[in-house]
Amino acid sequence: MSIPWSRSLCAIAMISLCSLAGCAGAGTQDRLESTPSAVEEEHRSSAVLSAEKSMQQQLAEKRASLAGLEYETNTFNNQNIYFAYDSSDISDEAARILTIKADTLKRHPQYTTVIEGHCDEWGTIEYNLALGDRRARSARDFLIGLGIEPERIQTVSYGEERPQEPGHNEEAWAKNRRAQFILVKP
Repeated sequence: MSIPWSRSLCAIAMISLCSLAGCAGAGTQDRLESTPSAVEEEHRSSAVLSAEKSMQQQLAEKRASLAGLEYETNTFNNQNIYFAYDSSDISDEAARILTIKADTLKRHPQYTTVIEGHCDEWGTIEYNLALGDRRARSARDFLIGLGIEPERIQTVSYGEERPQEPGHNEEAWAKNRRAQFILVKP
């Protein structure tokens, strides 16, 4: 009698274990379905990394653009054109520089420029103011000829009042016979 009882007990234990294992398996399956797959996780990670790279790339491009604009502005403002003694004629070198300045103004139609005419210390104050004006207007006319709108260009003459070089020799005088440019941002 004890043998059938133990077989029954064994059968009951087996059935219980199987049903518990089945329940555990079903729970595991539910948990597997509710957790994201490795592929989904990889896609999410890629999207986050792409967004970060995109933001970093945009920032880098903006910095490069600003640096380029700053360089362009500094070049525009710091590159003078020079004239021969008692002349307002545009030299070949001045024409090359003015062409670069015109390209800058074309790329940035919201900007304007002020052209300052300067002279050496030879001549009277009145004569040098008139010569400085002719030099500034000569540069202005050249830019207009390259397609820059006249209303975007202002001129002023300082004559001999603002020398670039304070010396009293030919080297200093040559540096003072110039047109100087200021790029005006809106």
